Amino acid sequence: MFANAASRSLRQTLTKPSLVASRSCLAQSFQRCRLSTQEQARESTGSDEAPKNLAEKSDKSFFGKMLDKYSVRRQTNRILVAESFLQAANHQASDPRWFGPGRIATDFRSYQALLTMHIWFLHKRLISNTTDPHAASLIQEELFDIFWTDTMCRMRYHGVNEWVIQKNLKTVQQYTFMHCFHYDHCYTELLDKPQERYEE
Repeated sequence: MFANAASRSLRQTLTKPSLVASRSCLAQSFQRCRLSTQEQARESTGSDEAPKNLAEKSDKSFFGKMLDKYSVRRQTNRILVAESFLQAANHQASDPRWFGPGRIATDFRSYQALLTMHIWFLHKRLISNTTDPHAASLIQEELFDIFWTDTMCRMRYHGVNEWVIQKNLKTVQQYTFMHCFHYDHCYTELLDKPQERYEE
């Protein structure tokens, strides 16, 4: 019941004129990201086939990949890059213009959804990397590891008991990944169907 009321409230909020322009800008950003990814895939493969995952696109040798993964210096650099990405996402998600009456609430789940959207932007940018796909894949793994650590810290801040942190983290991970799947679905298969994308 509460979820249905919240969903209705969110739909009413999103149809307000003050946020129509923001929704339009987000849709344009998603479209540019998708088109950029497809163009890079065509340039790298010479076809319109769906791009491979980051590990498959890499032309590094087995030993090169092992060096990337287990080198202390490269691990340190990877952690610093992923931490910078998460700080940037947190900074954008904490912008006060997102919040306030008739906008997004400040509770844990609302902020998690907003932060997930910005993490998804970073994920899409990393998978479009054609310079060093294997390094981008490792940075993406590190980014999500740091994201889950940050999520647990915020759960503690909101008063979740330590002995149920892991249980609640699994629940948060489930709906976080579901958000990402919905973003992928809405802005690939439903990109040219605005009404269906809105309902989704």
